[in-house]
Amino acid sequence: MEAVGRSPLFNSLGPAEVRIAVDAFEAALSRVSEAATHITAFSARQNLALVIVESALAGERDVSRLTQKALQVLGISTEDRESSRS
Repeated sequence: MEAVGRSPLFNSLGPAEVRIAVDAFEAALSRVSEAATHITAFSARQNLALVIVESALAGERDVSRLTQKALQVLGISTEDRESSRS
């Protein structure tokens, strides 16, 4: 039986991948704190974690891309911060 949305059934994250996911979660969470959102803090954290873990399990290993994808799900723009880094 195969898991929905994931290729191998036994897909898992090693310590390095978990650290990347944690870094992305913390970065996204700090942006949620800065932005006014229409959902509760619990729901925001839950959605961020779900998107980041699913993306990491799918093979994404870039902290910035994981963070951006999670924030997009919550409707939080990442463009302002990205352009200020340039």
